[in-house]
Amino acid sequence: MLKIPRKKYEGVVTGDNIIVTVIEIRGDKVRLGIEIPPGMPLHRKELLDAICQPTSGTISSPLRKDPMPKFTHAIVFVSDMARSVAFYRDVLGLSLRFESPEWTEFDTPGSTVALHLSAGDGDGQQ
Repeated sequence: MLKIPRKKYEGVVTGDNIIVTVIEIRGDKVRLGIEIPPGMPLHRKELLDAICQPTSGTISSPLRKDPMPKFTHAIVFVSDMARSVAFYRDVLGLSLRFESPEWTEFDTPGSTVALHLSAGDGDGQQ
């Protein structure tokens, strides 16, 4: 992992035109601004870890007294299927189960992640 010190309003740029800027620093919390190309998926790491890691069958939460049943399927709505499939397959290393223009499924330990092409914003483009 590359560690780069940044001050408020300073940022970094990756080769894929992704810009990450420090917006606010408050105590031990940092607020980031992230600019990404349209259609590129972006996920919080802790949620992605929960999807990709096997669990004991339940998910604990500090807000719940009883354990929540483990989910077996997750659907992610995407605007660019080809780029999203490439991200989940090539970057995250998920195993492709099924692929079509509007629906794609990946196997993860103990669950399935499905990508579903969004209907668009009404202007005929997706």
